[in-house]
Amino acid sequence: MTKYQHEFWDSIADTFNPLLTLLLLSVIFFVARRDSSFQPWPFLGRVLLALLVTYVIAHVNRWFDLWPAHPKFPSGHVTYAACVLTSMSLLNLRWLLLVPLLFVYSALIVALGFHLWMDIFAAMIFAPPVALLCHRAKLFRPRDEISLARK
Repeated sequence: MTKYQHEFWDSIADTFNPLLTLLLLSVIFFVARRDSSFQPWPFLGRVLLALLVTYVIAHVNRWFDLWPAHPKFPSGHVTYAACVLTSMSLLNLRWLLLVPLLFVYSALIVALGFHLWMDIFAAMIFAPPVALLCHRAKLFRPRDEISLARK
């Protein structure tokens, strides 16, 4: 692979997560427009909580050098993408159709030499359950749920 080809695929890999973020925000926006009972801000708060928790878990090895043999374990890019896809699938299960795209993205990251498959699979294994737990948290509840809980 030439230097220019590598730079091209590198830019594709760096663009994937911001595009996923835009897709998630537009999905939240369109669900809120279609379903008047859906409250986007509490859901967005849980998404941000899930992204923060998975980010910290994915990067704690880098910060504290816990596993010197694998300093990039697990992949932060794939952790982010898996967390966003999990959040989108909570809105509608049809977004699980994007999972093969996650595998293509992962193969690109491995082919470019950023990560090993072990890093990718670790991110795919821990990110969705952590995101689900964050979405199950009682934080960022809609106001009517809070007022019902106080009565």
